[in-house]
Amino acid sequence: MTSNQIKKELTDKLASVFSEVFINTDFMANEDANALDINEWDSLRHMILISKIESAFNIKFEAMDVLEAKSLKGIKNIIRRKLQLPYEDFDVLNPSQQK
Repeated sequence: MTSNQIKKELTDKLASVFSEVFINTDFMANEDANALDINEWDSLRHMILISKIESAFNIKFEAMDVLEAKSLKGIKNIIRRKLQLPYEDFDVLNPSQQK
């Protein structure tokens, strides 16, 4: 499987999870979208989202992961780290490239 295929599969899977939790998923076009920007993203939906991501990607969030998962970019970074993927496989910036 190529890097682009992996990226598409992971992005599609994450989009599917978000569409199960949120009515409006327009914010997914913005990696910096976070819980403060999205009216639907309250504490209950946050925990539902975490649970569905864990199931979809067969990963387990630690307490610090739950706190980091406050934006789309943060969630992608956690998934990438848990699945031990290279940065280019899931559209997140390499920490050395972040501002």
